[in-house]
Amino acid sequence: MQRADVTLFGSDGGEVRSNLGQRLSIGKLDAQGAQMMWGSPAIGVTIPREVQQRATTTNKDGVPVEAQCFRFPSPSAPIGTEEGDLRETIRPRDSRHKRLVIVPPEPLADLDSEDKVIEPEYFEYAEAQWAFAQDRPDLDPLLQVKKTTDGRQAASALSMLGLAGGASSPGGEGSTPSRHAGHRRGFETDDEPVAVSDVEDYAVGEFEGYEDPDESLPGGLIVGDLIEEDAGSGVWVVVDEMPEPDPASPGMTAVSWRSDSDESGALSLPEDEQVTVRRLLLTDD
Repeated sequence: MQRADVTLFGSDGGEVRSNLGQRLSIGKLDAQGAQMMWGSPAIGVTIPREVQQRATTTNKDGVPVEAQCFRFPSPSAPIGTEEGDLRETIRPRDSRHKRLVIVPPEPLADLDSEDKVIEPEYFEYAEAQWAFAQDRPDLDPLLQVKKTTDGRQAASALSMLGLAGGASSPGGEGSTPSRHAGHRRGFETDDEPVAVSDVEDYAVGEFEGYEDPDESLPGGLIVGDLIEEDAGSGVWVVVDEMPEPDPASPGMTAVSWRSDSDESGALSLPEDEQVTVRRLLLTDD
């Protein structure tokens, strides 16, 4: 889905939410988005805002976990298109290892019917083996081998991704260096990586989705609350675990925090002294 709409995932949207077993939310959620998406106002609200494409998703056990997403442009997009130029921008100038190809899982014979096969499932593709491209030319998309495929093969995950035999990707081994070679992030270039906080159009309200400052005892803080890293510093961090008594300091409360730049730490605060807090903004619905 493009977005978790309140009409589907509001307070009575539990049934719809339960039917979507694999979920992923990118970026920091507010309390309403977390409640709609995950059924809890505390899941996904501690994601650092300055870390691009950091997400919350479910693992194979259905437990929400943190994940990192990456965008990769179409391997077959022609140079001169937006997708093709983006791909060439991030292509490394030098090959430092042999190219790999994915060995797609094979369908299994259906023991109940001689005319049917059992198609591979998602996790079989996710756990598929890899091989050196030179050892499996039949799977190498850069050879541009034209093959006739039936409907089942054309609908496979590899075909949809443009990775099955016959799909091609310009700029493979032996190709001329890209005209974008001097602007590749993450490789040996003269360019300095651009931090998200330095990008002019990175404009997220620091306190959007939070209430006005209030006072609370450290033990009354909850996951998702904002507190100042140092009192009066103006640097706000998010509480990422429920506070607990500090075992090393009687009378103190340990508060774990995380910043928008993904730094983390812990504060030991007097259990009977108020701290300034910005609570997650919760609405009646």
